Amino acid sequence: MVLVFRILVVFSVAALGVAVFLPLAHPVLVHVNLNESPPSFLWLGPALLFVTVAVLIAAVALLFFRRWGQWLGAFALLAGIAAYWCALTIGFGTALATSAQVLMVLSALAWLACLLVSLHPTVAARFRHAH
Repeated sequence: MVLVFRILVVFSVAALGVAVFLPLAHPVLVHVNLNESPPSFLWLGPALLFVTVAVLIAAVALLFFRRWGQWLGAFALLAGIAAYWCALTIGFGTALATSAQVLMVLSALAWLACLLVSLHPTVAARFRHAH
């Protein structure tokens, strides 16, 4: 079960990494009027960067069986879902290629599965005895 856990963590990060570097399905035209307040999508970039860093830190912590990695992983999953939902509501999510969208969903499902597998007794014992 520990091997399944590690495979899920690595697959989730790899799928997300591949999805990020796939080209967009179509160009996104952005018009910014400097006389008005900045558009809400300008916050999406820093939010996605924050989620990415949280996922990478959580993945390393989970691979080393750190207990706080489970909490950070759950936070990163929820923040990633919220950021993707925001991207869809402002229209940016539709610019992603279909393969990138599928990889992001697979990454989120694998991440959720690894968090659930971390509760399995054989894996949970590794978290209790990690130094």
